[in-house]
Amino acid sequence: MNILRDRRYFIVIIVLFCFLGCGNAQTPDTIYREAFSYKKQLDNFTNISSRGFSLVYNDLDTGAQQMRINMNIYCSRHFMKEMVRKFQADTISEPIEPDSIISVDNSTFSFGKMTLKWYVINKCFLSEGPLPLLAINGQPVNKHIEGVLMLERGKGGDRAYLFLVTGSRVWFTFTFLLGYMHVYSSDNEMNELTSKVSARKRNLNEKDGKSKYKFLIGSPADLNMILKKAKRCKDSIFAEH
Repeated sequence: MNILRDRRYFIVIIVLFCFLGCGNAQTPDTIYREAFSYKKQLDNFTNISSRGFSLVYNDLDTGAQQMRINMNIYCSRHFMKEMVRKFQADTISEPIEPDSIISVDNSTFSFGKMTLKWYVINKCFLSEGPLPLLAINGQPVNKHIEGVLMLERGKGGDRAYLFLVTGSRVWFTFTFLLGYMHVYSSDNEMNELTSKVSARKRNLNEKDGKSKYKFLIGSPADLNMILKKAKRCKDSIFAEH
C-alpha cells in the first residue's frame, strides 16, 4: 500500500511540474496548437443547433481568450422587456466607457469584449470579471454587470449557463441543456411573467435541421449550481493560457 501511495505522489509531482514549470516556455508551435484547440472547443459550443438558443462570437483573440458574444434565447417576451427596464434603471453598476460602445443587433444579449477562459480538466469556458452588457434585445444597457457566463462540455450534451445581477441585487439565471432552457429570477413577479406563457408557446418544434426547444421556469437551485460550478473551475489550476 505504501508503494502504491508513493507512486501516486510521484505522478502528482510530475503533472504539477509539467503544467507549472514546462508550461511557461511556449514555442510558436505550442502557441498555435493551444490557439487552435481553444477555437475548436469554442466552435463546438457555437454549433449547438437549437431553434431557441444560439451563441455567436466575434473579434476572437485566442491569445488573450477574449471575444464579443451575442446570445439568442427564446423565452417570455414580457420577461425580457421587464429585464431590460431593470438593467437600464440600474444606476449602481459601472457604465461602459463611450469609446468601447459599438453598434449591436437585436440579439437577446449582446456582450462587449470579454475574457472567456478555457479550463481543460473541467471542460468548460468561464467568464472573468464583470460582464460588459451592451444591450438586451437591441435595447442599450452599456454597463459592466456582475455575473457569470459558463459553457460546459458534458457526456449528456453541452450546457450553457448565464447569471446576471443588477446593482440593486435582482438576479437572473438562464440554464440550457438538451433543448431545455430554465429561466429564473429572484423577483417573483418576473417568474410570474414566464408562468403566464401557455405551454404551446413555450415550445419550438424541430425544423430546418435545428432541434426542438422549450423554456421553463427554473428555481433558486439554478443559481447555487452555477456558482458552485464556477468556483470549481476557478479552484482548478489546469487552465490553458
